[in-house]
Amino acid sequence: MNVKVFSEYIRARDGRCFTCGSTENLPCGHLFSRTSLITRYDERNSHAQCNGCNLRHEFDFAVYEYAFVNCYGQAEYDRLKALHYKSIKYSRAELIELIGIYKNKLEELCRERNN
Repeated sequence: MNVKVFSEYIRARDGRCFTCGSTENLPCGHLFSRTSLITRYDERNSHAQCNGCNLRHEFDFAVYEYAFVNCYGQAEYDRLKALHYKSIKYSRAELIELIGIYKNKLEELCRERNN
């Protein structure tokens, strides 16, 4: 089950590339690979990135890592990295709950911006 609304929320939350500041073509980038489910839907691991920065991250991890540490600190980076190596499997019910959570967060964010 794809929790697409999570990506929509992250892109709306950030509004600009986390690493370069661009506001063009912003997919949801992940500091640590989204193949690890435990950090895939972790808001600390996910930021809007322009297409160029998102692609660059595939072969040059240091740019995103530097931006993350600069923003959140080395201790938070180390906590997230340790979490990334743990394993989790979401049930269908848990994924449906995640969808609901991020639909609500996205709606709330949109309301706040419209006020």
